[in-house]
Amino acid sequence: MLKQLIILSICSMLLSGCYTSYGIDDLAMVNAIAYDLSAEEDTYLDITAVYPRATETGNIYEKLTASGNSTKDIDIDIMGQSSLEIVNGQLEIMLYGEDLANKGIFPVIQTALKNPNIGSRVKIAIAKGKANDVLSTKLEKEPNIGLYLDTMLEKFDNTFVFPSVNLFEFTRSYYDDGIDPFLPVFKSTENSIDFDSFALFDEDKLITTIDKEQAVFLFFLRENFDKGLLDIDLEKGEVDHHIHLSYVRNKHKSQVKKLEDNRFSVTIDVEVTGELEEYTGDLKIDEPNEQKKLEKIIKENVDKETNAIINFLQENNVDTLGIGENVRNSLTHSEWKKLDWDKIYPEIEVTVDSTIKIRDIGKFNQDGGMSNFY
Repeated sequence: MLKQLIILSICSMLLSGCYTSYGIDDLAMVNAIAYDLSAEEDTYLDITAVYPRATETGNIYEKLTASGNSTKDIDIDIMGQSSLEIVNGQLEIMLYGEDLANKGIFPVIQTALKNPNIGSRVKIAIAKGKANDVLSTKLEKEPNIGLYLDTMLEKFDNTFVFPSVNLFEFTRSYYDDGIDPFLPVFKSTENSIDFDSFALFDEDKLITTIDKEQAVFLFFLRENFDKGLLDIDLEKGEVDHHIHLSYVRNKHKSQVKKLEDNRFSVTIDVEVTGELEEYTGDLKIDEPNEQKKLEKIIKENVDKETNAIINFLQENNVDTLGIGENVRNSLTHSEWKKLDWDKIYPEIEVTVDSTIKIRDIGKFNQDGGMSNFY
Protein backbone atom coordinates (compact mmCIF):
# COMPACT_ATOMS: atom_id res chain seq x y z
CA MET A 1 0.00 0.00 0.00
CA LEU A 2 2.86 2.38 0.86
CA LYS A 3 4.56 1.79 -2.47
CA GLN A 4 1.32 2.42 -4.32
CA LEU A 5 0.94 5.76 -2.55
CA ILE A 6 4.53 6.60 -3.41
CA ILE A 7 3.93 5.86 -7.07
CA LEU A 8 0.74 7.90 -7.11
CA SER A 9 2.54 10.87 -5.58
CA ILE A 10 5.46 10.73 -8.01
CA CYS A 11 3.32 10.26 -11.10
CA SER A 12 0.84 12.98 -10.23
CA MET A 13 3.41 15.71 -10.73
CA LEU A 14 4.59 14.54 -14.15
CA LEU A 15 1.14 13.65 -15.38
CA SER A 16 -0.82 16.58 -14.00
CA GLY A 17 -2.45 19.06 -16.34
CA CYS A 18 -1.75 22.75 -16.43
CA TYR A 19 -4.42 25.05 -15.07
CA THR A 20 -2.49 28.27 -15.59
CA SER A 21 -2.46 30.16 -18.89
CA TYR A 22 0.81 29.61 -20.77
CA GLY A 23 1.97 30.35 -24.30
CA ILE A 24 2.83 27.29 -26.38
CA ASP A 25 6.51 28.23 -26.31
CA ASP A 26 6.40 27.92 -22.53
CA LEU A 27 5.16 24.32 -22.58
CA ALA A 28 6.97 21.01 -22.59
CA MET A 29 4.31 18.85 -24.29
CA VAL A 30 5.29 15.31 -23.33
CA ASN A 31 4.43 12.67 -25.94
CA ALA A 32 6.04 9.56 -24.39
CA ILE A 33 6.69 8.49 -20.80
CA ALA A 34 8.76 5.57 -19.51
CA TYR A 35 8.45 4.02 -16.06
CA ASP A 36 11.16 1.83 -14.55
CA LEU A 37 11.72 0.21 -11.20
CA SER A 38 14.62 2.08 -9.63
CA ALA A 39 17.90 0.28 -9.02
CA GLU A 40 18.71 2.64 -6.14
CA GLU A 41 17.94 1.50 -2.62
CA ASP A 42 16.58 4.87 -1.50
CA THR A 43 14.19 5.37 -4.44
CA TYR A 44 11.41 3.29 -5.91
CA LEU A 45 10.57 4.60 -9.38
CA ASP A 46 12.49 6.13 -12.29
CA ILE A 47 10.52 8.18 -14.81
CA THR A 48 11.60 9.40 -18.24
CA ALA A 49 9.54 11.91 -20.23
CA VAL A 50 10.22 12.99 -23.82
CA TYR A 51 8.93 16.19 -25.40
CA PRO A 52 9.65 18.20 -28.60
CA ARG A 53 11.19 21.67 -28.51
CA ALA A 54 11.07 23.99 -31.49
CA THR A 55 14.33 25.47 -32.79
CA GLU A 56 15.25 27.50 -35.87
CA THR A 57 16.26 24.30 -37.66
CA GLY A 58 13.23 22.27 -36.56
CA ASN A 59 12.09 20.27 -33.57
CA ILE A 60 14.54 18.60 -31.25
CA TYR A 61 13.47 16.12 -28.60
CA GLU A 62 14.38 16.71 -24.99
CA LYS A 63 14.38 14.09 -22.25
CA LEU A 64 13.56 14.65 -18.59
CA THR A 65 14.32 12.05 -15.93
CA ALA A 66 13.23 11.94 -12.31
CA SER A 67 13.66 9.49 -9.44
CA GLY A 68 12.47 9.34 -5.88
CA ASN A 69 9.89 8.43 -3.32
CA SER A 70 8.24 11.82 -2.87
CA THR A 71 6.92 14.72 -4.91
CA LYS A 72 9.53 16.97 -3.29
CA ASP A 73 12.34 14.87 -4.74
CA ILE A 74 10.71 14.96 -8.16
CA ASP A 75 10.07 18.71 -8.03
CA ILE A 76 13.72 19.41 -7.39
CA ASP A 77 14.78 17.17 -10.27
CA ILE A 78 12.33 18.68 -12.73
CA MET A 79 12.98 22.32 -11.82
CA GLY A 80 16.66 21.77 -12.39
CA GLN A 81 16.11 20.35 -15.87
CA SER A 82 13.57 22.61 -17.57
CA SER A 83 12.12 26.09 -17.28
CA LEU A 84 9.03 25.00 -19.24
CA GLU A 85 5.64 23.98 -17.87
CA ILE A 86 5.28 20.23 -18.29
CA VAL A 87 1.96 19.11 -19.82
CA ASN A 88 0.74 15.90 -21.41
CA GLY A 89 -1.67 17.07 -24.09
CA GLN A 90 0.26 15.23 -26.80
CA LEU A 91 0.89 12.00 -24.87
CA GLU A 92 0.86 9.07 -27.29
CA ILE A 93 2.38 6.11 -25.45
CA MET A 94 3.33 4.99 -21.96
CA LEU A 95 6.07 2.37 -21.56
CA TYR A 96 6.72 0.17 -18.54
CA GLY A 97 10.03 -1.51 -17.87
CA GLU A 98 10.23 -5.27 -17.49
CA ASP A 99 11.20 -5.23 -13.79
CA LEU A 100 8.33 -2.90 -12.93
CA ALA A 101 5.91 -5.06 -14.91
CA ASN A 102 7.03 -8.10 -12.93
CA LYS A 103 5.97 -6.33 -9.72
CA GLY A 104 2.74 -4.89 -11.11
CA ILE A 105 1.90 -1.82 -13.22
CA PHE A 106 -1.66 -1.00 -12.22
CA PRO A 107 -0.80 1.63 -9.57
CA VAL A 108 0.86 3.68 -12.34
CA ILE A 109 -1.99 3.02 -14.78
CA GLN A 110 -4.56 3.99 -12.15
CA THR A 111 -2.83 7.33 -11.67
CA ALA A 112 -3.11 8.06 -15.38
CA LEU A 113 -6.77 7.04 -15.47
CA LYS A 114 -7.59 9.47 -12.66
CA ASN A 115 -5.95 12.35 -14.51
CA PRO A 116 -8.57 14.11 -16.69
CA ASN A 117 -5.83 15.36 -19.01
CA ILE A 118 -4.78 11.86 -20.06
CA GLY A 119 -7.08 10.13 -22.51
CA SER A 120 -8.08 6.52 -21.91
CA ARG A 121 -7.02 5.76 -25.51
CA VAL A 122 -3.34 6.43 -24.85
CA LYS A 123 -1.44 3.31 -25.92
CA ILE A 124 0.61 1.35 -23.43
CA ALA A 125 3.37 -1.23 -23.90
CA ILE A 126 6.19 -3.08 -22.16
CA ALA A 127 9.90 -2.51 -22.77
CA LYS A 128 12.20 -5.51 -22.78
CA GLY A 129 14.70 -4.46 -20.13
CA LYS A 130 14.49 -0.76 -19.27
CA ALA A 131 11.76 1.48 -20.65
CA ASN A 132 14.21 4.39 -20.46
CA ASP A 133 16.47 2.58 -22.94
CA VAL A 134 13.69 2.54 -25.52
CA LEU A 135 12.94 6.27 -25.16
CA SER A 136 16.68 7.02 -25.26
CA THR A 137 17.20 5.26 -28.59
CA LYS A 138 18.44 7.58 -31.33
CA LEU A 139 16.59 6.93 -34.57
CA GLU A 140 18.10 8.61 -37.60
CA LYS A 141 14.89 9.00 -39.61
CA GLU A 142 12.39 9.46 -36.77
CA PRO A 143 13.48 11.52 -33.79
CA ASN A 144 9.92 11.59 -32.40
CA ILE A 145 10.00 8.34 -30.41
CA GLY A 146 6.43 8.65 -29.17
CA LEU A 147 5.06 9.08 -32.68
CA TYR A 148 7.30 6.28 -34.00
CA LEU A 149 6.03 3.75 -31.44
CA ASP A 150 2.42 4.85 -31.87
CA THR A 151 2.69 4.52 -35.67
CA MET A 152 4.31 1.10 -35.41
CA LEU A 153 1.47 -0.19 -33.24
CA GLU A 154 -1.12 1.30 -35.59
CA LYS A 155 0.56 -0.40 -38.55
CA PHE A 156 0.46 -3.83 -36.95
CA ASP A 157 -3.09 -3.24 -35.76
CA ASN A 158 -4.31 -2.23 -39.22
CA THR A 159 -2.31 -4.71 -41.32
CA PHE A 160 -1.75 -7.83 -39.26
CA VAL A 161 -3.42 -9.65 -36.40
CA PHE A 162 -1.50 -7.84 -33.64
CA PRO A 163 -3.84 -5.52 -31.75
CA SER A 164 -2.50 -2.51 -29.86
CA VAL A 165 -3.66 -1.92 -26.28
CA ASN A 166 -4.66 1.33 -24.58
CA LEU A 167 -5.30 2.32 -20.97
CA PHE A 168 -9.01 1.56 -21.21
CA GLU A 169 -8.57 -1.90 -22.74
CA PHE A 170 -5.92 -2.99 -20.24
CA THR A 171 -8.02 -1.76 -17.33
CA ARG A 172 -11.11 -3.55 -18.61
CA SER A 173 -9.22 -6.86 -18.76
CA TYR A 174 -7.59 -6.17 -15.38
CA TYR A 175 -10.96 -5.83 -13.65
CA ASP A 176 -12.58 -8.70 -15.56
CA ASP A 177 -12.28 -11.92 -13.53
CA GLY A 178 -12.64 -14.05 -16.68
CA ILE A 179 -9.72 -12.84 -18.79
CA ASP A 180 -6.13 -11.65 -18.29
CA PRO A 181 -4.48 -8.66 -20.03
CA PHE A 182 -1.67 -8.65 -22.56
CA LEU A 183 0.62 -5.92 -23.87
CA PRO A 184 3.00 -5.57 -26.82
CA VAL A 185 6.73 -5.60 -26.04
CA PHE A 186 9.39 -3.37 -27.60
CA LYS A 187 13.13 -3.91 -27.43
CA SER A 188 15.85 -1.43 -28.30
CA THR A 189 19.33 -1.71 -29.73
CA GLU A 190 21.86 1.04 -30.28
CA ASN A 191 20.00 2.62 -33.19
CA SER A 192 16.71 0.76 -33.64
CA ILE A 193 13.51 -0.20 -31.85
CA ASP A 194 11.85 -3.52 -32.68
CA PHE A 195 8.42 -4.93 -32.03
CA ASP A 196 9.55 -8.00 -30.08
CA SER A 197 6.75 -10.06 -28.54
CA PHE A 198 3.67 -9.95 -26.31
CA ALA A 199 3.69 -9.85 -22.52
CA LEU A 200 1.06 -12.01 -20.82
CA PHE A 201 -0.27 -10.92 -17.43
CA ASP A 202 -1.96 -12.33 -14.38
CA GLU A 203 -3.91 -9.27 -13.25
CA ASP A 204 -1.23 -6.53 -13.56
CA LYS A 205 1.88 -8.70 -13.15
CA LEU A 206 3.91 -9.88 -16.11
CA ILE A 207 4.12 -13.69 -16.02
CA THR A 208 5.61 -14.69 -19.38
CA THR A 209 5.98 -13.59 -23.01
CA ILE A 210 5.09 -15.10 -26.35
CA ASP A 211 6.89 -14.35 -29.62
CA LYS A 212 5.24 -12.80 -32.65
CA GLU A 213 5.03 -16.04 -34.62
CA GLN A 214 3.14 -17.78 -31.80
CA ALA A 215 1.04 -14.69 -31.13
CA VAL A 216 -0.61 -15.07 -34.54
CA PHE A 217 -2.22 -18.29 -33.35
CA LEU A 218 -3.07 -16.83 -29.95
CA PHE A 219 -5.12 -14.07 -31.57
CA PHE A 220 -6.83 -16.61 -33.84
CA LEU A 221 -8.41 -17.87 -30.64
CA ARG A 222 -8.98 -14.56 -28.87
CA GLU A 223 -10.35 -12.20 -31.50
CA ASN A 224 -12.24 -12.02 -34.77
CA PHE A 225 -10.36 -10.32 -37.59
CA ASP A 226 -11.15 -9.24 -41.11
CA LYS A 227 -7.53 -8.91 -42.20
CA GLY A 228 -4.14 -10.41 -41.53
CA LEU A 229 -1.32 -12.63 -42.74
CA LEU A 230 -0.36 -16.22 -41.98
CA ASP A 231 3.04 -17.68 -42.90
CA ILE A 232 3.62 -21.41 -42.51
CA ASP A 233 6.88 -23.26 -43.10
CA LEU A 234 6.70 -26.97 -42.44
CA GLU A 235 8.02 -30.33 -43.54
CA LYS A 236 5.45 -32.98 -44.38
CA GLY A 237 7.00 -36.28 -45.36
CA GLU A 238 9.97 -35.47 -47.55
CA VAL A 239 8.47 -32.25 -48.89
CA ASP A 240 9.01 -28.73 -47.56
CA HIS A 241 5.98 -26.47 -47.80
CA HIS A 242 6.00 -22.69 -47.60
CA ILE A 243 2.52 -21.18 -47.42
CA HIS A 244 1.68 -17.48 -47.32
CA LEU A 245 -1.99 -16.88 -46.67
CA SER A 246 -3.57 -13.46 -46.58
CA TYR A 247 -6.77 -14.23 -44.73
CA VAL A 248 -9.65 -11.85 -45.01
CA ARG A 249 -11.84 -13.30 -42.30
CA ASN A 250 -11.18 -15.07 -39.03
CA LYS A 251 -14.07 -16.16 -36.82
CA HIS A 252 -14.04 -18.12 -33.60
CA LYS A 253 -16.68 -19.36 -31.21
CA SER A 254 -16.48 -21.38 -28.01
CA GLN A 255 -18.70 -24.07 -26.54
CA VAL A 256 -18.54 -24.95 -22.85
CA LYS A 257 -19.59 -28.25 -21.36
CA LYS A 258 -19.83 -28.73 -17.60
CA LEU A 259 -18.50 -32.04 -16.33
CA GLU A 260 -18.56 -33.59 -12.88
CA ASP A 261 -16.71 -32.18 -9.86
CA ASN A 262 -16.55 -28.59 -11.19
CA ARG A 263 -14.64 -29.65 -14.27
CA PHE A 264 -15.27 -28.20 -17.70
CA SER A 265 -14.45 -28.87 -21.32
CA VAL A 266 -14.22 -26.09 -23.89
CA THR A 267 -14.23 -26.48 -27.65
CA ILE A 268 -13.07 -23.54 -29.77
CA ASP A 269 -14.09 -23.57 -33.42
CA VAL A 270 -11.93 -21.38 -35.65
CA GLU A 271 -12.78 -20.51 -39.24
CA VAL A 272 -10.12 -18.89 -41.43
CA THR A 273 -10.94 -17.80 -44.98
CA GLY A 274 -8.18 -16.27 -47.05
CA GLU A 275 -6.24 -15.81 -50.23
CA LEU A 276 -3.16 -17.87 -51.08
CA GLU A 277 -0.53 -15.36 -52.10
CA GLU A 278 2.47 -17.69 -52.14
CA TYR A 279 3.05 -21.44 -52.10
CA THR A 280 6.09 -23.67 -52.66
CA GLY A 281 5.67 -27.42 -52.46
CA ASP A 282 4.65 -30.40 -54.57
CA LEU A 283 0.89 -29.81 -54.77
CA LYS A 284 -0.83 -28.73 -58.01
CA ILE A 285 -2.82 -25.95 -56.39
CA ASP A 286 -4.88 -25.20 -59.51
CA GLU A 287 -6.54 -28.62 -59.16
CA PRO A 288 -9.48 -28.70 -56.69
CA ASN A 289 -8.43 -31.97 -55.04
CA GLU A 290 -4.90 -30.68 -54.49
CA GLN A 291 -6.27 -27.44 -53.07
CA LYS A 292 -8.26 -29.48 -50.54
CA LYS A 293 -5.05 -31.26 -49.55
CA LEU A 294 -3.39 -27.90 -48.94
CA GLU A 295 -6.32 -26.74 -46.82
CA LYS A 296 -5.89 -29.92 -44.77
CA ILE A 297 -2.16 -29.22 -44.32
CA ILE A 298 -2.93 -25.69 -43.10
CA LYS A 299 -5.67 -27.00 -40.78
CA GLU A 300 -3.32 -29.54 -39.19
CA ASN A 301 -0.74 -26.82 -38.59
CA VAL A 302 -3.27 -24.36 -37.12
CA ASP A 303 -4.74 -27.04 -34.84
CA LYS A 304 -1.26 -28.05 -33.66
CA GLU A 305 -0.08 -24.49 -32.98
CA THR A 306 -3.27 -23.29 -31.30
CA ASN A 307 -3.44 -26.32 -29.00
CA ALA A 308 0.23 -25.75 -28.10
CA ILE A 309 -0.64 -22.13 -27.22
CA ILE A 310 -3.45 -23.26 -24.93
CA ASN A 311 -1.15 -25.70 -23.14
CA PHE A 312 1.41 -22.93 -22.70
CA LEU A 313 -1.17 -20.54 -21.23
CA GLN A 314 -2.51 -23.16 -18.83
CA GLU A 315 0.99 -24.12 -17.70
CA ASN A 316 1.63 -20.47 -16.82
CA ASN A 317 -1.90 -20.01 -15.40
CA VAL A 318 -2.63 -16.96 -17.57
CA ASP A 319 -6.04 -16.79 -19.22
CA THR A 320 -5.25 -14.48 -22.12
CA LEU A 321 -7.93 -16.12 -24.27
CA GLY A 322 -10.76 -15.45 -21.84
CA ILE A 323 -11.66 -19.09 -21.24
CA GLY A 324 -12.99 -17.86 -17.92
CA GLU A 325 -15.40 -15.51 -19.69
CA ASN A 326 -16.86 -18.42 -21.64
CA VAL A 327 -17.22 -20.60 -18.55
CA ARG A 328 -18.68 -17.69 -16.56
CA ASN A 329 -21.26 -17.04 -19.28
CA SER A 330 -22.41 -20.66 -19.04
CA LEU A 331 -23.07 -20.40 -15.29
CA THR A 332 -25.16 -18.35 -12.92
CA HIS A 333 -23.41 -15.58 -11.03
CA SER A 334 -23.49 -17.52 -7.77
CA GLU A 335 -22.12 -20.67 -9.45
CA TRP A 336 -19.22 -18.69 -10.92
CA LYS A 337 -18.36 -17.01 -7.63
CA LYS A 338 -18.17 -20.38 -5.89
CA LEU A 339 -15.45 -21.60 -8.27
CA ASP A 340 -11.76 -21.37 -7.40
CA TRP A 341 -10.93 -20.40 -10.97
CA ASP A 342 -7.15 -20.18 -10.46
CA LYS A 343 -7.13 -23.86 -9.53
CA ILE A 344 -9.72 -24.98 -12.07
CA TYR A 345 -8.35 -23.15 -15.13
CA PRO A 346 -5.09 -25.14 -15.60
CA GLU A 347 -7.12 -28.37 -15.65
CA ILE A 348 -9.75 -27.26 -18.17
CA GLU A 349 -10.02 -29.53 -21.21
CA VAL A 350 -9.67 -27.19 -24.20
CA THR A 351 -9.80 -28.41 -27.80
CA VAL A 352 -9.38 -26.39 -30.98
CA ASP A 353 -11.00 -27.40 -34.26
CA SER A 354 -10.19 -25.19 -37.25
CA THR A 355 -11.76 -24.90 -40.68
CA ILE A 356 -9.56 -23.49 -43.45
CA LYS A 357 -11.00 -22.18 -46.70
CA ILE A 358 -8.81 -20.88 -49.52
CA ARG A 359 -10.92 -18.36 -51.38
CA ASP A 360 -8.47 -17.39 -54.11
CA ILE A 361 -5.35 -19.22 -55.33
CA GLY A 362 -4.16 -16.80 -58.00
CA LYS A 363 -2.38 -18.18 -61.08
CA PHE A 364 0.06 -21.06 -60.81
CA ASN A 365 2.49 -22.57 -63.27
CA GLN A 366 2.60 -26.30 -64.04
CA ASP A 367 5.06 -27.27 -61.32
CA GLY A 368 2.82 -25.89 -58.60
CA GLY A 369 4.63 -22.60 -58.04
CA MET A 370 2.91 -19.25 -58.32
CA SER A 371 3.65 -17.29 -61.50
CA ASN A 372 1.54 -14.30 -60.48
CA PHE A 373 -1.34 -13.65 -58.19
CA TYR A 374 -4.30 -11.31 -57.83
